[in-house]
Amino acid sequence: MLTNLKFRFLNLELQLKTFITVSKLLNFRAAAEELNYSQSTISDHIRNLELDLNTKLFDRIGKKVFLTDCGQKLILDWL
Repeated sequence: MLTNLKFRFLNLELQLKTFITVSKLLNFRAAAEELNYSQSTISDHIRNLELDLNTKLFDRIGKKVFLTDCGQKLILDWL
């Protein structure tokens, strides 16, 4: 049980770090390069965080990325 909780915490920490980086750069590819992850890992982190929070954090229009109102609130609360 503790191992599972520890894993969930570490996973959440990575997801939030990814969210903050994507929020700063508004670009998944650039965030992947900065964090030294693959672009699919960045997408997975954001998708899983959105599922965990049950809200959409980014609007994706073509290759452009924008914070949603919830995403803006989260980044302001977090920083």
